[in-house]
Amino acid sequence: MGKKERLLLPGSAKPVSYEIRLDPNFEEEKFEGHAKMRWGLQPTARQVF
Repeated sequence: MGKKERLLLPGSAKPVSYEIRLDPNFEEEKFEGHAKMRWGLQPTARQVF
């Protein structure tokens, strides 16, 4: 597996809420997952990246 670029949000972005779901497959020793996040920006920004 190759090295992935680390992408960070600016310091003005703060998590408001998040929901994480993991679906394990014990037979194959793998899992799938899903993350749902809500962010707030202070001060308000027109563009994040």
